[in-house]
Amino acid sequence: MGGPLALSLGEARLLPLGGLGARGLCAVAGGENRRPAGTCSGVRRRGVGGRDPSGRSPVACRSKPRSAFRARGLSRRAGDRRESRELRRSRAPTRGNLCPPSPGGGAWPKNRRRIAVAPSGRGGAKMSSQSGPYYDLPVARIVEETHDARSIILSVPEELKATFSYTAGQFLTFGVPLEGHQWVRCYSLASCPDTESEHKVTVKRVEDGRISNWFNDSVTPGQTLHVMKPAGHFCLQARETPLVFFSGGSGITPVISILKSALATTQRSMHLVYGNRDQDSIIFGAELRALEAEYPGRLKLVHRLDDTDGFLDLPSARSVVASAPGADFYVCGPGPFMDVVEEALAAESVPDERIFIERFVLPELEAPAPGAAAASTGEADSAQVYLDGGVHTVAVQPEETILAACHRAGIDAPCACTEGYCGACMARVKAGEVEMLLNDGGLDDDQVEEGWVLTCQTRLKSAGVEIEYPDAE
Repeated sequence: MGGPLALSLGEARLLPLGGLGARGLCAVAGGENRRPAGTCSGVRRRGVGGRDPSGRSPVACRSKPRSAFRARGLSRRAGDRRESRELRRSRAPTRGNLCPPSPGGGAWPKNRRRIAVAPSGRGGAKMSSQSGPYYDLPVARIVEETHDARSIILSVPEELKATFSYTAGQFLTFGVPLEGHQWVRCYSLASCPDTESEHKVTVKRVEDGRISNWFNDSVTPGQTLHVMKPAGHFCLQARETPLVFFSGGSGITPVISILKSALATTQRSMHLVYGNRDQDSIIFGAELRALEAEYPGRLKLVHRLDDTDGFLDLPSARSVVASAPGADFYVCGPGPFMDVVEEALAAESVPDERIFIERFVLPELEAPAPGAAAASTGEADSAQVYLDGGVHTVAVQPEETILAACHRAGIDAPCACTEGYCGACMARVKAGEVEMLLNDGGLDDDQVEEGWVLTCQTRLKSAGVEIEYPDAE
């Protein structure tokens, strides 16, 4: 996903190395550049989040070992960047896939099997309650990390401790009711479940980023936020091999969580290359220095600053990769930064199973203007879609998902990964029968039983289907 990333992201503007300020991104990592994942930046509602004045839409991506991309015919090796970017424009990215579900998180993928859902209840879909999908969590305190990034520490009540248990590297999805709409943003957890009791996300301000600026300007201690349970697969593998982290800008968010977990629970050696625009842009600088001092000989920290060192180049990245034979590599940062790292990994012939990537891109997910949708073919059924206080009659083609039909009709239904992974597109079935093709952790079993579906994976199976997205109020 090319933009800032990090669920601590916010909205950022794409900069070569450190500036995860890519606009319209999701902040999975910590900025809002990438719909950029952190989930993200002044973004449009589609992707991971809301509509941004800039007109760009961020999207959070998922990380998979490189082999997962290759299975789709996408090589990350040198010379294939053009194909890679074209793919990213057409669909949301995917996140790594080797993290066990958190105790309170979504279930494993349902073995790609179909799930039929045909609830008959007509209760309204509330955006937030203490039974999900969004939960009300108060802000315990706020830490100003840099001039353009702040951490929000959430207070999780005792009865929700199990629900919000998580694995290092996972993210939280926030629903932000603002100006009559529900904006959705994903931000990586920068805290570590093995060493800390708090839940912390870090949001990087992005120019013109509606939601990242809201988090930085309007969120205060004591305020209640609407939050989904932790999710994500960009997590530590149960191995004893050395670890090398390449992180840029707010992409440090999931990385520092994984790094702290590995230091506390293993004896693995670690090397972190952390790129930023300048010294003042370094997030968690003091915390990283303290960790390096606490674990001498195990953690090597190298800062790469654009203003003094220049952008990370291929020779420098290859040198780091070559110095760690047999290591596992975790990569999270802006698109250009990650392209260089991936090219270095390919040049050094690092096996796909040792590469884990959290990438944020700016897929073209914006819904077309009403009347601008491409003509469809085939006989379509219709569904009633309840969104933002309105009701829309949407024609759905035989092999089309409800989300795709909404977007084709110019209805800006929320979404992020579009692969059944993040849960941002979830809605409740009020009437009729539908079929959910895949649930890759976006919903747990209880939510499925209650009639929730992932609209990016759901097709109609009967007439008279009614779908309701969570209320924005």
